[in-house]
Amino acid sequence: MTTAYNGEGNYRLFDQVSLLNARTNDENWVIRDMVPLGGRTVFYGKGGCYKSTAAMDLTLAMSLKRSVKGKSDGKPNALLHITDGDAADRFRILTHGRVLYLAAEGSKVNLSRRYAAHLRMRGAAPADVSFFLGNSGIHLDRQGKDKSGNLLGMYLFLKLIEETDPALIILDPLRAFLSTEENDNTKFNAWAARLDELVIKPRERKGKPTGILIVHHATKDDDLRGASAIYDWADSVVRFQKAKPEDSIKPTKGKGGQSGLVLPLSWRSQGKSVRPVTLTCTKQKDGIDGWTASVVPVHSGDEESRLLSFPYFDGKDMTTLQETFYALGVYEYLISKAAADPKDRNKTAICQGAKLTSDGADAGIFRLEELGYIQREGYPVPTGVNRTRKVPMYTPVHGAVDVVRRALLADEDEANARLSDMLVE
Repeated sequence: MTTAYNGEGNYRLFDQVSLLNARTNDENWVIRDMVPLGGRTVFYGKGGCYKSTAAMDLTLAMSLKRSVKGKSDGKPNALLHITDGDAADRFRILTHGRVLYLAAEGSKVNLSRRYAAHLRMRGAAPADVSFFLGNSGIHLDRQGKDKSGNLLGMYLFLKLIEETDPALIILDPLRAFLSTEENDNTKFNAWAARLDELVIKPRERKGKPTGILIVHHATKDDDLRGASAIYDWADSVVRFQKAKPEDSIKPTKGKGGQSGLVLPLSWRSQGKSVRPVTLTCTKQKDGIDGWTASVVPVHSGDEESRLLSFPYFDGKDMTTLQETFYALGVYEYLISKAAADPKDRNKTAICQGAKLTSDGADAGIFRLEELGYIQREGYPVPTGVNRTRKVPMYTPVHGAVDVVRRALLADEDEANARLSDMLVE
């Protein structure tokens, strides 16, 4: 019995064996449950959420001819320079091949700077990668030639594919490849149908599956902008969402009636304010959807590489991460004042010395007390003639900042050891 029958034209029939063999496996993915091989992927989010950073890094990671720096130590090639154990497995590159990245935003100089930074962070050289980069959009809902005979629209796009033979095409952003309004369902469906019929399906029939990854923008409410047909067309949709710095702390009740915290979503990293980014898979046709991960962009040196280190927290919400970083700020300050006057270790002094808001200090103190890394004592403060009141002051229990830093971060995930190393002065 044959496992598949190519019937009339391009219509294909499957028997039971070939149907069972079609179940999802590593061969069907560029990144499991995120970027399907030969499929349709959408990365979306507001500006500054690292969508294009992830797209550029995916371009290099997928097109690397050799593995990333650290492969000799058994560390995998993964998105966002993640090299730590289980965390790296989450974003592991499963299929390698050439990438055609059409980046319509950003100047050639800016793209060159970003490319050089990604190469440096991966320890790679230009000869190690195989991809092609375009620096302008192409209206794929048009076709033909200009007066000089140059190809336009879809004709030009198909010629680029023929010459580059990519396994993945990235269109960044979507609006640069549409000549019509992006919120028109009928016109988007026609645009998408042309991509399917002229690119995705023919490449699949040739045994050269080529996926399309669209980088798109979000509404002010973090929803996918434009036509609902964009979401319907995609096999995989991943939202990039940066934490909002203006969010304030609110007392809440956790499970079982335990007190919880909702924190302002920012913290310090090497003296600079950094906000985490949450990736959420809102749709996955053949894999697992609904997964969430947080990544932390860490300033790691010069301007070019400042956003290229992303410690990774699988399934961790930003509240927990923020508690960790507030706690680090509080503890570092308390250690520096361990021999000082007790009044320099009260909450007001902590806010000033650690450059934290009152809410941030409360969150850090709460976490440290919960873990037993600091002790609370009452310090008498005069309030009038023969009157005093006790003000809480805090004493660190463990002396070494780096030891507590590692312990705090280890509470989250093994990947945090990398972040700990980055933050050690």
